[in-house]
Amino acid sequence: MIKISKFLLAFILIFSMLTYLPYVPQPVADTVICYGSYGQLYGDVNSSSTIDAADALLILQNAVGKVPFDSTQVILGDVNKSGTVDATDALLVLQRAVEKITIFPAGDEYIDPNESQNGIEYLAYKELTETQKSVYDIAYEKIKEGTTESFSVGSARTVSLVDMMIGVRAVLCDHPELFWAMTNFAYSTANYGNRIVRFYDSNAGATTYIYDTNTIAERQKILDAKVESIFAEVITPSMSETEKALALHNWIVENTTYNYAASENESAHRESWSAYSALIDGTAICEGLSKAYQLLLYRAGINCGLVTGPGHMWNYVNLDGKWYQTDITWADIDVPNSPLYLFYNQTTEIISNSRPVDRNLNDLSAEELETIVNSRTISFNYNVPVCTATDANWYIENGLYFETDAEYLDEINEKIIDLALEGKKSVQVMIKDKYFTVDNEVDSYISKIDWNGILWNLPSDKQFRTISRYYKKYGCGFIVTWS
Repeated sequence: MIKISKFLLAFILIFSMLTYLPYVPQPVADTVICYGSYGQLYGDVNSSSTIDAADALLILQNAVGKVPFDSTQVILGDVNKSGTVDATDALLVLQRAVEKITIFPAGDEYIDPNESQNGIEYLAYKELTETQKSVYDIAYEKIKEGTTESFSVGSARTVSLVDMMIGVRAVLCDHPELFWAMTNFAYSTANYGNRIVRFYDSNAGATTYIYDTNTIAERQKILDAKVESIFAEVITPSMSETEKALALHNWIVENTTYNYAASENESAHRESWSAYSALIDGTAICEGLSKAYQLLLYRAGINCGLVTGPGHMWNYVNLDGKWYQTDITWADIDVPNSPLYLFYNQTTEIISNSRPVDRNLNDLSAEELETIVNSRTISFNYNVPVCTATDANWYIENGLYFETDAEYLDEINEKIIDLALEGKKSVQVMIKDKYFTVDNEVDSYISKIDWNGILWNLPSDKQFRTISRYYKKYGCGFIVTWS
């Protein structure tokens, strides 16, 4: 006699009743929001935020054509990643509901790359064609899985090389939480009619990511915990967007260092291209630092994208509906508690005076994009907006922006006295339309400060004897420190 478990018998009975059960539309719950993602649980096809028999029933009804699923439900219902929703998926959901299994083959949570995360927008995705968006969607899912196999992003008949390169790179520009994948990737033209993507380490001679795929999940937990600790340390609910952006900017500057060894030997320091390395290891190159800032701003609900120039990367940020550019790498000048704000929340004009900027995607012709693909270089931006706002400029907010030399001479001494009385050890200034390129230009402004008059107005406990000055070439100001 064949023995049938109670669990299997219940499953068979449910399946046999499907034809006679009416479909009752389920109320849609709010989407579950988790740090680093914006998604729903696999198996939760009725959006109830739980996985139970009701989900299994809906999946079975869909399998026999009784209940139609939308595209998201199809993804959530395909818990075994077979490509179809069927009775096997329903069985797995029931097993999960009674804790026979603890995770689906598809994982725990599905994150729709087209949906905003914590209110933010994926800025590169918005600039893509429909074909490029389809590449983006596939690549996002494959990279998120963390497996090192090459993968297809579509047929070579419908997806061009340009579409493939633009779509995949957009994923990596939008998702700093995919910290195991570098912005640079390898791709092949076609394989049996498909466009194939792989992340290749020439040093290892293998298809791989920055981190061992066996440890990605463990590192994700470490990163999540670190981000939460950073927010607990420097962010309060009453802060404005501008205040949050400044606090997170300063945390990175004060707790990370630039990895010069990585810039000289990429293959030996591949982790320095990641947000994980910046936040956990405390060291990274410009890409890792920029992605770390992007990741933290995402967590704060602030829109942020990446900007590139030859050999460099920084951010563009939306604060209270206005766009600014910020270079967090150039803010670190090795002065304790003194980030340099010359490239923080600045305009496109000011940033462009300090370095070359890659052209926007929309400004490139089809021929130029073909050249980029053929040269295997990535040298364009996803239509970074022109930034003209000055509301969140640090110097303007702190009364340290001077429109003329005369204004600087009239106010700088009093500013230094006020700061010294407050116990501050430095002053930063920004001079309108002035870009410093040599030491003498900075020294000419510092020499105009009445140091004797300042010391005369300071009590003995606030006196200082030494001063030092720092600046960045083509920056529009400088910082003076004292002790």
